[in-house]
Amino acid sequence: MEEWRDIVGYDCKYQVSNLGNVRSARKVLKKQLDRYGYFFVNLYLNGKSKHKKVHRLVAQAFISEYSESLQINHKNEVKTDNRVENLELCNNKYNCNYGSRRAALAKSVIQETLNGEFVKEWESTNQIERELGFKHTAISSCCNGYLRDYHNGKTYPVHSAYGYKWRYKYDS
Repeated sequence: MEEWRDIVGYDCKYQVSNLGNVRSARKVLKKQLDRYGYFFVNLYLNGKSKHKKVHRLVAQAFISEYSESLQINHKNEVKTDNRVENLELCNNKYNCNYGSRRAALAKSVIQETLNGEFVKEWESTNQIERELGFKHTAISSCCNGYLRDYHNGKTYPVHSAYGYKWRYKYDS
């Protein structure tokens, strides 16, 4: 059964349901997808519009331990399934390592000498940073072959870091 609760900070103008629906006094609001695949709605207060992620609204209304500092994990890994029973509060490490996300995001990295001799295969750039202390961003730049400077909008070729060549292992 669908249960509705007021959205905090909106003077009872909007409500969210345990099934992930949002409504005003007049109608159920249309949800839109953001670029990361999460539903959001536009809520208005004092003539100003704010984008609000639906899973955050559901968690804030229905999970008693809710905190802005925590992340929200979709247990079934479907970002558009915002039913309260599909949501759980967690920290960043848990969220990043949950389910199939870790396997999907991690790319194996090959470490070679500057002469091209194989040194080691790594599970990910993060493993390299944990074990060797080399910044994962520098390793990623080598694997991608470039470094993007966001301050001036330029891209520079990068072929090595920390005295080694690095490349992603692509399975054929």
